Amino acid sequence: MTDWPPLAALEGPLLAHSYALEQMTGLAVFTPSMRLLRASPLAAWPDLVIYLDLPQSAVQGRNKGKFPPGSIYTDPGFNAAIRSYFLRLAGQKAPRVAWLDATPDLPGLARLAKSLLIKGDGSDWTVSRAERPLHTTK
Repeated sequence: MTDWPPLAALEGPLLAHSYALEQMTGLAVFTPSMRLLRASPLAAWPDLVIYLDLPQSAVQGRNKGKFPPGSIYTDPGFNAAIRSYFLRLAGQKAPRVAWLDATPDLPGLARLAKSLLIKGDGSDWTVSRAERPLHTTK
């Protein structure tokens, strides 16, 4: 973990929600959130973010009451905006974003994450926007 990253890293995962809310509502919350986190002595930034890519149909199927009806976390627009945020991070050096197919069951997902983490230097943790599928099956 890095305490104070370069400015590019400030577009890290903690800002995804602010970005998505701004996209959905038009309220300017992303830039103030970035300023607040940048000034915070408590902020810590990961070197690697694993984005679990899950199609909206699977989000609905896996919810099983975890989130109440109408929750923002199951809202297709919110989830599309969160995904869009992580697409914006493609190609940045910090934080690195690994795009992981989240459709397997939990043991399968854990195996995929483990194999991703033990690859070494992280050179293949990210893929270009053109290569990143909406959803893949491993």
